[in-house]
Amino acid sequence: VTLFQQLLGAATTLWMVRQLNLLPAAWRIDHLPWDRVRTLFRESLDFFSWSGFTTLNAVLQSVFLSRFLGLEMVALWNVGSKFPTLFYTLISSSLNNAFPTLTELFELGQVRECRKLCQRFLKWSLVGSGGLGLGYILANGWIVKVWTAGLITFPLSLSAILAAWLVLATAVRALACFSNVWHQRATMRLGPMVESVFFAAGLALALLSPSPWTLALALLVGQVAPLFLIYSPAWRRLVSTTA
Repeated sequence: VTLFQQLLGAATTLWMVRQLNLLPAAWRIDHLPWDRVRTLFRESLDFFSWSGFTTLNAVLQSVFLSRFLGLEMVALWNVGSKFPTLFYTLISSSLNNAFPTLTELFELGQVRECRKLCQRFLKWSLVGSGGLGLGYILANGWIVKVWTAGLITFPLSLSAILAAWLVLATAVRALACFSNVWHQRATMRLGPMVESVFFAAGLALALLSPSPWTLALALLVGQVAPLFLIYSPAWRRLVSTTA
């Protein structure tokens, strides 16, 4: 459904842009050549990569939870993992709100200012996720106990894994946002793909002993791999070339 929505949205946008005569000068012809259309969709797929593979990861997680964990473990996961998911959503929203400003600086040629602002956002995003993760570790067991009237106890070890996931996922989300700002096409395309591949591999290993712990470790692996293989090297290259 999401893929269909994305393709339909891209086709509708292309049609509207042509009707309003807003295409670049080289494209303003009666018949748009197919190679131009392919270029446009190739660029669109770079931006689609994040949302597409994120949806795939959510589907894989849902299948693992519903198919391989018992009702008790699913209830444990759903109750105890709500806060990291909420914190990640809030941090992602703040990065999404910063994206237009960062893009505007980049397009205006203020490269150093854009890079410094990106570094500031990265720093405070990590500080925020670290603080929220620590608070989550300390308070989540008590919150779950009160929330469920003592029916469910959320293990401290599982809270610690999810807190680590929150910090790593924040770093990945921030660096992915910055790669979009700087038009790092390869990073935009490969980062989400690597995350999905390693997350799927982690889930495959988790099938040997299905539990919330192995699911949490699979989520962790899905963040560690793209962070160190794709996003961190791209960020270091960006900083070194704009220093």
